[in-house]
Amino acid sequence: MADEKKAAMRRGNMVLVALALLTIVEFYIALNSPSTVLLLLLSLLKAAVVVWVFMHVYRLWRGEENHS
Repeated sequence: MADEKKAAMRRGNMVLVALALLTIVEFYIALNSPSTVLLLLLSLLKAAVVVWVFMHVYRLWRGEENHS
């Protein structure tokens, strides 16, 4: 159980860093070349990461025997 918790914390930290980096990229794009389409795509990517990782949407496609 402790290993699972460590893995979950590690994954959460990696996602946090990835979201922070995407936010920095988004900020610089908004300042230097305000491309609405590119900003929208980055926002959708960030939203998809949050939904997939933190809201556990991937569990919807698992069988009942895999739920813990």
